[in-house]
Amino acid sequence: MLCDLKSPIQKFNFAVIDVETTGLSLSADRIIEIAVVYIDRGNKIDTDPYSELLNPGIPIPRNITDITGITTGQTRKARQFKQIADELKRSLEHRILVAHNSSFDLGFLNAEFKRCRRKPLSNAVLCTLKMSRHFFPDLENHKLGTLADFFGIKIKKQHRALGDALATAEIFIKLLYLAEKKDITRLSQIMEIAG
Repeated sequence: MLCDLKSPIQKFNFAVIDVETTGLSLSADRIIEIAVVYIDRGNKIDTDPYSELLNPGIPIPRNITDITGITTGQTRKARQFKQIADELKRSLEHRILVAHNSSFDLGFLNAEFKRCRRKPLSNAVLCTLKMSRHFFPDLENHKLGTLADFFGIKIKKQHRALGDALATAEIFIKLLYLAEKKDITRLSQIMEIAG
């Protein structure tokens, strides 16, 4: 996706992504849940987010179930990533992607796209973790839960894709507001901080 880097950030539409996975290995692990929260024109959260459990084709380890509450049984009849790949890609077209620790979420998404012989996402990507580190270098840590507490945002279901994506979207909007107060208003400037 080509973007005019000199344009004001409010001109763009965003897709805030969160995935839950069977583990941390891009080669061995799979996505078990994905959520996308859409933000239009920089600050309006769409009231119809996308959220879906996915069948990873492998058992979900006990430690992942302990964290997420997602079991192998819950995903057994769910669609596989290859069944949602094309519709997901279409929903992300012409949007800047946002995630907390974006290298994790986008790494897994692109690994899944590669497995089903699709091109990787080429969208511009912004990371709220990097933005947080830039604006709040003295914060104890920059975990999603810590940032949510800092901003007074309640995560409805932490370690579930939709709950985390909704919280990330709210945090992102607050970080954009803070950037604007510091006269960081163009995509190029945000990319320097969070790209």
